[in-house]
Amino acid sequence: MSYEKESKTADELQAVSKPRQRNSDKGSERLPHMEQYIKLVRKIRIGEMVSQLVESVSGKKLQELYAVIAAAGAGLNLKQRDRIFQETATLSSQTQAHLEAAAERVNLLCDEYGAQIVSEFLDQDEPVDAAILQQQTSKYCRALYLYLRQEHPTDGAARDLRFEQAELRNELVQQAGQQKFSSHFLGPKGVVPVLDDDRKSRVVKHLLTMYPGMKETDIVVESFHGDVLVNGEKQTDSVVWSITFNGKQVHYQYVANGEVEEVETVAASCIRFNWSVSRGTLGVYCEEIDHRSELAMMFRDIGMGGGSDIQKMPIWEFDLTGFSTPAILSRLKINRIEGIEAIEIRSLTVFKPEIKSVFTPMASANSPVCGHPKLPQARTVEL
Repeated sequence: MSYEKESKTADELQAVSKPRQRNSDKGSERLPHMEQYIKLVRKIRIGEMVSQLVESVSGKKLQELYAVIAAAGAGLNLKQRDRIFQETATLSSQTQAHLEAAAERVNLLCDEYGAQIVSEFLDQDEPVDAAILQQQTSKYCRALYLYLRQEHPTDGAARDLRFEQAELRNELVQQAGQQKFSSHFLGPKGVVPVLDDDRKSRVVKHLLTMYPGMKETDIVVESFHGDVLVNGEKQTDSVVWSITFNGKQVHYQYVANGEVEEVETVAASCIRFNWSVSRGTLGVYCEEIDHRSELAMMFRDIGMGGGSDIQKMPIWEFDLTGFSTPAILSRLKINRIEGIEAIEIRSLTVFKPEIKSVFTPMASANSPVCGHPKLPQARTVEL
């Protein structure tokens, strides 16, 4: 027989734990243009997979990196991760760009739905897949495993296309809800925001006023940027501020010694700013809708010095009624499958050089904006 005990609060749990010194690697300082790669290395617990990724992209075996990986054993600690970032910083700009692109593809398959899709593609009866599953690897390791099997197969093996298939399935899921936790704003073009130590301190102080009860030591602020070549010179075209903090209360149960224990504690939340220098657009990603406008103003005042204006981006609407005639829609119902009497067209994508529009017959004019991680923003309209 089991029974429930009084729940423990986060303060009670922290009271019995030993205080830990706050440490972090130097990833964002050594590689400020490789946010996705840094994130992936921090999550991977199998050092050999990191080595395989870097060596397959660079095309050569890195002795220093291999020595770090060999000493890692079951996982990568802080010093080993920092050494990996140090070695990565010595690679060419082209190799670093390829590593960042690969890491981004892997990370996109590590959200809730992507991780589930990847798990469904792994076969316990397949010896190589079973080896990964038996190691109790993280979702990042499983996604990277499929990526390496497809893009960099070893021992003469054929390319395994399951990673690409998982990407396609995940994109379909994300199109309906990618913008659920984001708002978009318009600002001045050509401005490159700055986030030095002083501005980081101002960001932390502002967040403490927005989220009462949060501790200053529980906030991590990092800045990344993306560069492009203009007339042979490298220029910053995108800036990302990533803020992670303990700002969400969670409750869960677990069984210990035949008793049901309940725990109430805090979990990490994330605020993300995506700024396009050339377009002057700002994406603010966080769960609290009411906070997004204030966060956008904070980004303007601290990162841009407060001398510019940022306004909410309007939703574009397109009239596609002339295109969606019965004659046109009926021509889209091709390759009919025996036993299926009717097909309902729920989404129609129209591509233009700078615009991607999505027609959803069941949507309203005020529906959330849909999107795609690799294409220009999409708009949902009503017929």
